Amino acid sequence: MILFLSALKGLLLMASVIVAIGPQNAFLLRQAVRREQAWRVAAIFLFGDVTMVALGGFGIGHWLECWPLAKLLLTAAGAVYIFWFGFGVLRQMRQPKALTAGGKPAQGLIAGALAVTFLNPHAIFDTVVLIGTMALQFEGPSKIAFMLGAMTASMLWFFGVAWAGQKLAPFLARPDVWRVIDGLIVAVMFVLSLTLAGQAVRQGLALAGS
Repeated sequence: MILFLSALKGLLLMASVIVAIGPQNAFLLRQAVRREQAWRVAAIFLFGDVTMVALGGFGIGHWLECWPLAKLLLTAAGAVYIFWFGFGVLRQMRQPKALTAGGKPAQGLIAGALAVTFLNPHAIFDTVVLIGTMALQFEGPSKIAFMLGAMTASMLWFFGVAWAGQKLAPFLARPDVWRVIDGLIVAVMFVLSLTLAGQAVRQGLALAGS
């Protein structure tokens, strides 16, 4: 029962932070609607979460939180990448068309999925720092159960989005509907980018004054 409750806590905590609209969910939804290697992208996102939850569970999150320069560099890099991601979507909005399975190279998709995962400060701090810090409250088998619960939440969410996106593709892929979706994605990305940029400035000023 103790192990079950530990796993449930991990699952619920990860579920509470993973469902927010962000770069990963936006990227995965686009690929699912296109029916373009959505399962592979979901697997890459799951790999990223598993890796970061494991690192956080074994104490890396505490080290990252205590190293201001690493936090600053990560936040700044994330702001730049997320802005670039949003700008790319904005350019595509100028020529709306139905989304179908495209011919984008697999290497490009893999690189993009990895970048959205490992250059995404929100994902890193949610998994490595938040989940990792909580995992440190457990010991032995209970810690493993908590981490497995968190990883299970990621698996269910990412593969669920991939499945749902493909099922809804006939409706979501229409040019007018996708233009609205793209507009929402652009707004979210730009707000996140500006938020991260503000955080980076504040972190830089604090680091300079210390």
